[in-house]
Amino acid sequence: MSVQNLLTEFQIRKVHMAVVLNGYGGNVAIVTLEHVVEENV
Repeated sequence: MSVQNLLTEFQIRKVHMAVVLNGYGGNVAIVTLEHVVEENV
């Protein structure tokens, strides 16, 4: 998923955090709205 798509999902779902999963469903990372905004700047 692109950073822009993630920002859109945050806005639609009204959330500030997302959990990134690997192909096996295991947790890989937590991404915050702040991370996404920093990438877009």
